[in-house]
Amino acid sequence: MRPVLIRPADPRSLDEVGDGLRAAFVAVRDAVAGGRPVVILVRAGDLLGHHSVYGAAYANGLAGIARAAGFEGARAGWQVNVVALPDGDAGDEEAIITAVRDLGLTGQVLTLGAGLIGKVIP
Repeated sequence: MRPVLIRPADPRSLDEVGDGLRAAFVAVRDAVAGGRPVVILVRAGDLLGHHSVYGAAYANGLAGIARAAGFEGARAGWQVNVVALPDGDAGDEEAIITAVRDLGLTGQVLTLGAGLIGKVIP
């Protein structure tokens, strides 16, 4: 079954963050109710607050939704994961979907690329 794909967003206000998280929650809820896996794409830099506070709030909120749904629904077979893409990279969506689905993970954040390496200790 084809996963539901939630693509990265770039919210510009707290209202947009809230609206985006509500929409994502509803999409995840509806997907798992229908037995479909979910792949949430975010920008890797947003997870660490490298961009705007709104982007960080949104990306980490999505990670929280994925972790909660993934862990709560693990016994029921829900598959909800986050893939953090390197900044400026839309990623190969089909390859990402296939890889995440085939790994059998749930509630995980998978970071692609090496762009975040050396950020703390150059």
